Amino acid sequence: MFKIDGDGNVVGMFAEENPVTGAAPTVVTAEWLNAVQSELVALVEMNGGALSKTNAQAAALSIIDALRVQKHVAYTTTGTGSAYIVSTPTGGTAISAVKKGLRLRVSFHAAGASAPTFYVVGATAQALKQYNSSGAKVNAVIALGQLTDVEFDGTDWVVLDPLPAPVPTGFATTSDLSNKADKATTLDGYGITDGLKTANFPNSLSQSGYQKLAGGLIMQWRTVSSFMGGSISFPIAFPNGYLAGLISETNASSNSQIGCGLANGSTTSVDVYAWLTSGGNVTWSTPWHPTIFVIGY
Repeated sequence: MFKIDGDGNVVGMFAEENPVTGAAPTVVTAEWLNAVQSELVALVEMNGGALSKTNAQAAALSIIDALRVQKHVAYTTTGTGSAYIVSTPTGGTAISAVKKGLRLRVSFHAAGASAPTFYVVGATAQALKQYNSSGAKVNAVIALGQLTDVEFDGTDWVVLDPLPAPVPTGFATTSDLSNKADKATTLDGYGITDGLKTANFPNSLSQSGYQKLAGGLIMQWRTVSSFMGGSISFPIAFPNGYLAGLISETNASSNSQIGCGLANGSTTSVDVYAWLTSGGNVTWSTPWHPTIFVIGY
């Protein structure tokens, strides 16, 4: 578009005839009128509207409709893996430049993996990030079909409404509590037995037993009534590994001169080492009654 440049214009502005001074009015040229018409036609058609002699609001309505469906900022990604690509859709308008503050509404065509990137055709691929609960910018977590706004902050593309963090295994969600007619469907006001899904924390609370905790940690304990050296097996096997343990003598009065410790723990057992506090090795002539406490995962 350009300012009027017909005879009689005043620095690109329209002027009226002045009979006193003899100044002629600005000449409205066909070139300028066609330019204005072309701008208005483009405004209607590029926003998905239709030209009509009977609709004097075509330009305004086409803008409103385009804003409602985010016609010029809504994209569906393509690409391989977590290298997401945004290109101009059919009938859309190309993004002329990627600048700080550019915001797009994006539907992701595939779930992401580590270190995803976001590439607007014609620009440079940038890292795709999100903010975590601590306010740190981290790699974005993307799900198949996720619909979200992303904004370029001058360095990275940032997911503005990231997926919520998963609920830790074992803790109740509102759906788990919805059948409790006497309470609201939030954790406010619930007791520990309501907030924890005990089925996810199995245990065996006996003399030789175990307790499984959130995150995969497992505590185990066992008392051996007649121990004569060697190793002690755990009540259950650790799925992944042994971490640490303690041992004590249950019948301390009869073995008060014995020192003991654990070593060489595996997923199923741990070796017991004992010695006389006065020096020398234990001969195991008398049965011992140790209790072990071990943790693993």
